[in-house]
Amino acid sequence: MLQHAYAVIMAGGKGERFWPLSTSRRPKQLLSLVGDKTLLAQAVDRIRGLFPIDAIYVITGASLVQATREAVPDLPPANIIGEPCGRDTAAAIAIGAGVIQSRDPAAAFCVLTADQVMQDVDLFRETLGESIALARERDVLITIGIRPTYPS
Repeated sequence: MLQHAYAVIMAGGKGERFWPLSTSRRPKQLLSLVGDKTLLAQAVDRIRGLFPIDAIYVITGASLVQATREAVPDLPPANIIGEPCGRDTAAAIAIGAGVIQSRDPAAAFCVLTADQVMQDVDLFRETLGESIALARERDVLITIGIRPTYPS
């Protein structure tokens, strides 16, 4: 497991993209769209082993805290942070960074989303582990993405 490393999973949303399956009470991260687990539970499962469960935080809407606890019951309740109102990505990252900084000033952390589908989980885990080590070593921000094959 990575030392002084944390993960922030953004799990907000209004439940509009996959309507009528998703709703404001059950947005896409709380649906089992691919596989038998919710997208949020899959996101947590992908990083188990890299991070202890108490080093994983989920930022979601205040109205989704209980549903998030049900989707990932072994996540410590204090690690599920409900925003009173959605302010998009920057605010969610700022909340996560503040919580982690107060817990561990020597921390490095990654920001992930709860609605990703990944085919090669081993490659993702390897890349994420190497990226966190490099970010800590060089005190830099690292972005992981998919190389585009066409403009869109």
